[in-house]
Amino acid sequence: MDWKELAFLYLGFFAINSTLHSYLILALSDFERVTMDVGFYYLSNAASRLTGIFLSGASYQFGGL
Repeated sequence: MDWKELAFLYLGFFAINSTLHSYLILALSDFERVTMDVGFYYLSNAASRLTGIFLSGASYQFGGL
């Protein structure tokens, strides 16, 4: 298997996983609180990505490659 096939499989898996996760967030939330649940999901996702960027930069600065 070459890298293009592996990339296609990875992207397909990621797309299905993301779609399923978004569906579960909507399906399992209360009707009155659905906007709060979706907003919290995106807020926590963005916060974890930002934290990862800072930790990655700090580990590169202090530890190098």
